[in-house]
Amino acid sequence: MVRTKDVRQFLKALYSPEDRQRFQAAVDLGAYAEGRWRTNPGSIQELLRRLTFSLNEESGATGWGAPEAIGEIAARIPEMEKLYGSVFPGYLSHPEVFLDNAVLNTGALWAIGRLGAGSSADVPGLDEDLSRFLRSEAASVRGAAIFAIERTNRSGLCHLLHDLTSDGGTLVLPIDGAVTDLTVGELARAAITSFQAVT
Repeated sequence: MVRTKDVRQFLKALYSPEDRQRFQAAVDLGAYAEGRWRTNPGSIQELLRRLTFSLNEESGATGWGAPEAIGEIAARIPEMEKLYGSVFPGYLSHPEVFLDNAVLNTGALWAIGRLGAGSSADVPGLDEDLSRFLRSEAASVRGAAIFAIERTNRSGLCHLLHDLTSDGGTLVLPIDGAVTDLTVGELARAAITSFQAVT
């Protein structure tokens, strides 16, 4: 059980330069938010507003860890998924809110995958963005794009993954709640296997 007094500590960890610490903080915040939602939904709504504001230029800050934290909380609380899930496609391409940064793009792509197929983040226009991010110079972005492709069931993009099966770029991502060390190639092979299993 995540204690209330730990929340500030998790928020601080979202700004860590270490991907593992940021993702773990996001997972922990999600667990806290889910447990707190029934008794104090207002506090969770305020937390999400703060996280979202940190991604705006007007905030004067860079919202490190905010996309993954918003995604994790929204994935655990259906009411918040409806409100916040739809922001992620815009973060990838809309000029007014585009997150032009590999760390933030990794978080947004992972959040789309975390929310999954049929969520408000799963929009038709994603195909073009996901294809583009597969060509990123950052392994974390390529890997998170693959994760999003698999979890939103975009089998039509499977042919793009074959060239990445030997990609040794390393990254960490939460997979089913556990922050895991991965390579881009491992994610590509797993996605291809997943798509082949349903055809």
